[in-house]
Amino acid sequence: MEINKNIEKLNRAEGVLRELKTVEIIKKADSFLPQGKTSEKLSCTFKTEEQLSAKIKIGEQLKVIGKMMGIGRHKKKYYTKEDLIWSVNFHKGKPFPFKVDHKDKEVGATIGMVDEIYWDEERQEVMYRAHINDITQSLNVIDGVVTDVSATVASQDVYDDQYGLRGKYPEYRELSLVESGAFKENNIQVV
Repeated sequence: MEINKNIEKLNRAEGVLRELKTVEIIKKADSFLPQGKTSEKLSCTFKTEEQLSAKIKIGEQLKVIGKMMGIGRHKKKYYTKEDLIWSVNFHKGKPFPFKVDHKDKEVGATIGMVDEIYWDEERQEVMYRAHINDITQSLNVIDGVVTDVSATVASQDVYDDQYGLRGKYPEYRELSLVESGAFKENNIQVV
């Protein structure tokens, strides 16, 4: 037991001696250096976002297309084919904001614009063409990190015997990149 204590004391003493020797070496080295201020030039290499990802350059718009909304009940209201075609006709020539996470009251959440919506007769869905100006969100879409969109829809509540609560005259306030949209077949694709 006493041997262990002595070994421990010796180890601590050795550590102190090493520290003193290191300080002594540094002092000797300092005596050879010029006194006063010296200057040195440092250079470094860094890569910007556009060098790291050749997928898109800053200042470019990312053109996207996708499915926005289809016939059916996606939350509370049911949307008929007639309602959705009305919405497409209403929005002709009226672009609306492309946002992130339905932050429709925040200017900083605007990442682009939905340029056009149109009806796809074969799919029975409202499709969209849009552009994204935000580099981070563009890369998220390109890399497949974000794959869903969701629309904020304002519509007139009408009770229908066949469908129950129906959304008549739907108007789109914004389209957002989201984790998961209410219309389960929504998507976003790079053009």
